[in-house]
Amino acid sequence: MEIIGNLIEKRDVRQASPTFTVREFVVEVVNQRDPRYNDYLLCQLTGDRCSLLDQFNIGEVVQVTFDLRGRKWQAQDGSTRYIMSLNAWRVDRPQAPGQNMGGYAAQQAYPQQQAYQQPVQQPAYQQAAPQQPQAPAAQPVPGATDDLPF
Repeated sequence: MEIIGNLIEKRDVRQASPTFTVREFVVEVVNQRDPRYNDYLLCQLTGDRCSLLDQFNIGEVVQVTFDLRGRKWQAQDGSTRYIMSLNAWRVDRPQAPGQNMGGYAAQQAYPQQQAYQQPVQQPAYQQAAPQQPQAPAAQPVPGATDDLPF
């Protein structure tokens, strides 16, 4: 899955275990219908991918490629809990073909997620099938006889 949005927060790398590192970051995805309801997606990078964010600054437009991960765990009170994470494995600057994107221009060219629009119903037409040109009928040649048995 992919999203394009504004990088609004980069957190420090956290050592989750002796062999596992995690780095979280937040991407704001603009709601095209009403910007008051933008989405703020908490993503995470793990392991050697934590350094992918080093080249980006807060406010830059980023394209994040990620997988959804879901986990089930037992809380201390005995209840079963579920968590979901957006596990990023690639972070890029979006590029339009033939354009050098940067700053505000990137936000204009990539307005994040496009709002879904209901398809317009087209009227059904009854249209006659196109007619095939017909070959002219064979004309009998005067004086010729047809001696074929069929």
